[in-house]
Amino acid sequence: MKPTCLVAGLFNYDTFVTKETADGPERVLFQEVGGTGGVVSKLMATLGWKTMPVCRFDDSEDGMLLRNGLAAYGCDMRYVTNYPDGCTTILSIVLTKRPDGSYRQWIRRSNSRAKAKGFASRFPNWTFVKVDDARRIVGELDAVPDVFFFDAPKPGHRVMASLLREKGALVYFEPFSEKDGRSVMKCMEVADVVKFSKQDFPDVSFVEKYPDKLFIQTLGGPEGARFRFPGRDWQTVPGFPNEKIASPLGCGDWTTVGFLTTLWRSGGVKFSGLTPERVASALSEGQRYASRNCSYFTTCCDELLDELGVRGIVEKPL
Repeated sequence: MKPTCLVAGLFNYDTFVTKETADGPERVLFQEVGGTGGVVSKLMATLGWKTMPVCRFDDSEDGMLLRNGLAAYGCDMRYVTNYPDGCTTILSIVLTKRPDGSYRQWIRRSNSRAKAKGFASRFPNWTFVKVDDARRIVGELDAVPDVFFFDAPKPGHRVMASLLREKGALVYFEPFSEKDGRSVMKCMEVADVVKFSKQDFPDVSFVEKYPDKLFIQTLGGPEGARFRFPGRDWQTVPGFPNEKIASPLGCGDWTTVGFLTTLWRSGGVKFSGLTPERVASALSEGQRYASRNCSYFTTCCDELLDELGVRGIVEKPL
């Protein structure tokens, strides 16, 4: 039986465009599912997990394209809605060619509501599952998912995390900023695993408040990552050098997906069954996936999947 992952958080509709010069015209390269929740969903599904995104999009063209994109990767769409009270965040990843042939990358944000009114907006506008709907979804599940992944520290996500953790799911929280400090800390309380980057969380003194959590901090590039297992000191896992860098987008997502998939293949993801040795091995494999991802502009292209050999890998023995 396939392992199951319920995913809530940031979902974007991403458009990659290129410009030969800073003042030149833009050319669309491709469009795909983006955002941490979106990328984790499509990667988990590609690797063989039964993946259930929890999303509130609107019924705009972009909202329907995002929905169809998730469905195309094989996600279970029962908790994805496209209603007028939702919204769809739109990101343009602009690649401008430098004189040396490399690309400068920057991101332009907007949302479907602003687009419908005919004006540009530099603000995303995510809509998240409501608290009542969160309780309903957990009550409707025909089985407890093996993993509940979320990134945005929102009340509905916190409720789902608390309920699912009580039922035995591994709760994996990946905050993207320390700016929402109070909300982030509340979500940490109901999580088993908390992963963040050194760039977003340089000060990790707060981990002392949560001795029962597994903390993972990615350090960037060949520095790799480190983790703090309950009752242990921080342990570093070296990264994998890559001299062919195209884009760092999606590296954190590949680290997460590689980590969880390797755990599952090596004995399961039950928090009670984790050991420092298993965590170190799984995190190293996640770092390897992330390093290879850097060679590509898109997070789930055929070339990368073929290089890693990971399609459906979750059901194969280590």
